[in-house]
Amino acid sequence: MLIIIFSIFSILLSSDEYQKFIDLMESKNYPSRTAFNLCKKTKWDCTYFKAKVFESDGNAGSAMDLYLRSGYYDDYIRLRTYSGADIEPIIKQYKIDEKKAYFYRGLSEYTKGNWQKAINIFLKDILKDYLQAKLYMAYSYLMLGENDKAEEIQKNRVSNLSFYDWLEYKKLEGLILYAKNDQFKAKKIFINVLVKKPGD
Repeated sequence: MLIIIFSIFSILLSSDEYQKFIDLMESKNYPSRTAFNLCKKTKWDCTYFKAKVFESDGNAGSAMDLYLRSGYYDDYIRLRTYSGADIEPIIKQYKIDEKKAYFYRGLSEYTKGNWQKAINIFLKDILKDYLQAKLYMAYSYLMLGENDKAEEIQKNRVSNLSFYDWLEYKKLEGLILYAKNDQFKAKKIFINVLVKKPGD
């Protein structure tokens, strides 16, 4: 199946098709290294996939450099946010849209341990339908010991989640159970997540 998919994409080499290739690799949950190796067999620029490999190997600095050079500013800002660096100049420089800018500001506060500030940002109307904001708001509530509020977010999730979003909500469910001292159920969920996405 993978060879058939690869053959189709190696014939269609427009930039739109390249983006479809990226989307396909991510939707099928192919490991970063597999996607990178497939990409190398085309005449495309594989910088994005190489950055993903660096990120999955824990080399955030090299990944950030490649994301920046290849124009994947969201990934660059996401990693920069995790590092605790100031993101405001980057948001302005790369003209990140308002919704994502608010999300990154909230993520920045979360990363710094300012959980209540993060929650206040994630509660803004502009982020009401932003799944990642809801997840990090739930994580913030967990860090503050407000397990019931985190559980409410987890239970009120939308039903048509992508594979990655489903995994994130399953991890959240496991964390909530762990916080409520139900380690046995939490362990079962974490094992299920690891079966679906090894190395996570």
